[in-house]
Amino acid sequence: MRDKRQPAVPPIALRNKLYGLFCAVLDSPGLSDGFYWLSLFIRICEERGVPSMPLSALMSVGESKGFNRRGLLAICSTSKILKLLGTNGDVLEGDVIWAAISKGRGCDVELVPGRGDLLAYVQDRVPRFQRTIQNFKASEAPTNPLLRDIWVGSLLFNEGLYFDCHEFLEAPWKRASGREKLMLQGIIQAAAGLHKLELGSKAGCLELLRKAKEKLGPIGIWPGLRLDQFMKTMSHVESAVKRNIFDKMDVPKLELMPIK
Repeated sequence: MRDKRQPAVPPIALRNKLYGLFCAVLDSPGLSDGFYWLSLFIRICEERGVPSMPLSALMSVGESKGFNRRGLLAICSTSKILKLLGTNGDVLEGDVIWAAISKGRGCDVELVPGRGDLLAYVQDRVPRFQRTIQNFKASEAPTNPLLRDIWVGSLLFNEGLYFDCHEFLEAPWKRASGREKLMLQGIIQAAAGLHKLELGSKAGCLELLRKAKEKLGPIGIWPGLRLDQFMKTMSHVESAVKRNIFDKMDVPKLELMPIK
């Protein structure tokens, strides 16, 4: 059930920034504390009932927990999910951001955009990204590049991060050809369909799920990927959406078999 404090439609700009942070962390593990800084910011805002706080207050708690400052830089500079406001209210940019973080004081931290109703949205998404990163670190990635990409996509999908799964798999889909391209497109369309449902478009969801079935159904089992079971359960999801009895707990997991 949706938290009533969350926007009815996911905030597109913030959704994209969170995905950007995920990609930055995936490419540079040293930035992984970015999600922990963001989670901490949200928790303190919730406790205080405010949408912003002094940088010194955030850093005092974060560094006591051992969070790396580079992670804070990632969410203030690279992904720009949080913004730093100087004493005159101006948004800090470029090298000035790192200078402020290095000092640990002299400005306020605020969510971009600074709307209190977005805190609940971020609060819902951040733990999912954290679990995705933790599972990524804890498991041995497939050595096959295509399976590795699908594996990351499956971690996102299985956390209900459907937009992010769709975005992540788009690059390998563009590089692929033949049956590989068809298979990736089917997974992308399944994820995009469920994201459409998040956006409130039942018709868009059903259309994309239908297209996903058309592509994945004939493939059945792909080496290292249980598409047969996935599509069998997706048919139940499609039926539930049609009858307006869909429960997000019924969404199937995209599972990989231990094939390297």
